[in-house]
Amino acid sequence: MLRGLAALLVVAGHLRALLFVPYGELQAPGLIDRLFYAGTGLGHQAVLAFFALSGYLVGGKALLDMRRGRFLWSHYLVARFTRLWVVVLPALLLTLAWDMLGFRLGGGEGYAGKWYAAISAGPSLAQPADHSLRTLIGNALFLQTIAVPVYGSNGPLWSLANEFWYYMVVPAASAALMVPQPAWQRVALLIAATLITVSLPPLILILGSVWVAGAAIRLLGDLQPWHTWLSHTAMLSASALLVAAGAVVSKTGRGGIAGDLVLGLGFALMLPGLATLRPFDGIYRLTAVMLSEISLTLYATHFPLLAMLWYVFMAPARHVPGAIGFAQFTGGLALAIVSACVLWVCFERH
Repeated sequence: MLRGLAALLVVAGHLRALLFVPYGELQAPGLIDRLFYAGTGLGHQAVLAFFALSGYLVGGKALLDMRRGRFLWSHYLVARFTRLWVVVLPALLLTLAWDMLGFRLGGGEGYAGKWYAAISAGPSLAQPADHSLRTLIGNALFLQTIAVPVYGSNGPLWSLANEFWYYMVVPAASAALMVPQPAWQRVALLIAATLITVSLPPLILILGSVWVAGAAIRLLGDLQPWHTWLSHTAMLSASALLVAAGAVVSKTGRGGIAGDLVLGLGFALMLPGLATLRPFDGIYRLTAVMLSEISLTLYATHFPLLAMLWYVFMAPARHVPGAIGFAQFTGGLALAIVSACVLWVCFERH
């Protein structure tokens, strides 16, 4: 459910930016308005939950396999490339399709970056939508924000470059230290990890500490007494408070990147406790499973579709909170979810 809600928060944040005026432009906002803007303003913070989850589930499993002598690079790399490419490659082609359709229907100003200052998302005047073959290939190889921009209008793809290189550098460094192997292989892995690290932008490395925290906590949770301590109800409660505090600091921007790191650590510390809770059944379970299954596809495909519709049919008009705006918001959210479900059936389900 955490994974599914994180994806929904990202979509809701982008949709609110497209459909509604900024909070500062509201006249005497009511309680519902305040809750709506607060709840839909946590997209960046939700990405930190993704990083912590990815570190816990992917990095943590890799570290456990290394310690138990079951880690194989061939299996790991096939799993990681498959997991990302089965979503990213269709998402890139779909981005091209939606962007070309939007451009032909009259949304060219949006793809040129005219509305970035208003919505703080999508193409900007400094970096308009780039549909070149070089950028397409670069995004397919997870080099966006490193060597090429994100492809077309699909700004959310930035975080998938982070994910991929965390997948590479952390296991490489860990395998050099934890896996029995000839000395030359250890040296080669350490050199590879070092070269990747020095080639990555500083912000990717800083946010990578959230991923590493998730992986380390998974590894520690396999040991006693760490398992008992990390999965205790008191730790779950304390980490939830840390998440709340980190979210406030991160959202207000007062703590800078430190607020993001506190929030990410809080998410990572929550995961052992969440993993040991009694599974829920019924509608909750069905909802959680569905949202979790489509979360990556939803994250990687929603923005080009929603931006195309806004660029063509609404820009630059936006609403103050009201019945029409909330109806369009609900419809846009439903459209993004249905689209992700269809794409999940076609690709990720296999």
